[in-house]
Amino acid sequence: YEYYKPLSIMFGGAKSDDVKTKITSNTSDPLAALGNVALAIYTGQFTRDESAGIDILIVGNVNQTRLNKFIAQLESEEGKDIRYVLMSLKEFEYRQQIHDRFIMTLLSAKKQILIDKNKLIES
Repeated sequence: YEYYKPLSIMFGGAKSDDVKTKITSNTSDPLAALGNVALAIYTGQFTRDESAGIDILIVGNVNQTRLNKFIAQLESEEGKDIRYVLMSLKEFEYRQQIHDRFIMTLLSAKKQILIDKNKLIES
């Protein structure tokens, strides 16, 4: 039944505009729905490099409830526990400035940068 709503929208059987907005919001960038994300990085199991110690780094001001749902969805898709870190932009910049071991290890590991609004990571 999970395919009924998207298919009914595609074939004109949808009766509610709420269904349309829900489906289109799910297909857009899920990280943007979390809030003000300045930096998002996949590493760890997503890049097959466990040296970072985490799988996702999210920097910014995000809604914790939406983040929990996003992580739960990722865990169900991957079939594994996701190790993630959330920190404020101010904290990330401070840790980067003092060359914090965690941040330096993360930045030296294999990574996939999804969002970098403030050019925090030098490629």
